[in-house]
Amino acid sequence: MNMMKKVTGALVLVFALVSGAMAQINKVIIGVDGLACPFCAYGLQKQLKRVPGIKGVKIYVDRGRAELTVAEGESVDFSAIEDAVKKGGYTPRDIWVEATGRVEQWNGRPALVIPENDVKFLLAENDHLRKLNDALSSRKDRSVFIAGKLDKQDSRGHHGHPYTLIIERFELVD
Repeated sequence: MNMMKKVTGALVLVFALVSGAMAQINKVIIGVDGLACPFCAYGLQKQLKRVPGIKGVKIYVDRGRAELTVAEGESVDFSAIEDAVKKGGYTPRDIWVEATGRVEQWNGRPALVIPENDVKFLLAENDHLRKLNDALSSRKDRSVFIAGKLDKQDSRGHHGHPYTLIIERFELVD
């Protein structure tokens, strides 16, 4: 019986650690105008690696984008990413995010909340959000993976938050 309690306790601890680690920004993809050759993109890669919270950078010259891996438990400043692209000599374009968290109401609006690093993305009203709300109607406590495009807004209308996340796809986790 004592062994059973130890095994059960260990499994509960492992589950808590795994589920807590899942809530985070997984990847940031930024469109970059002006990428012409791999050698030229080296300066951009150096600038992006300097952004706090960024663990890895892959430049896709043929696609005109950079994929950034975010360090576990870290958040990122999207303005700093845009500034790094400019310092690298290029023009930043659209930003996409892949993140895992929970959908909650924040200031009267639905938001993807990542409590581990105090990140909140307001969610844009669209068909994907309606489908997500339907999927979560029976279990509000479920985590969700969301991939989508960031839409920069006037931060005065969003309680200081300058981005809205437009859901392009989602998947329930847990």
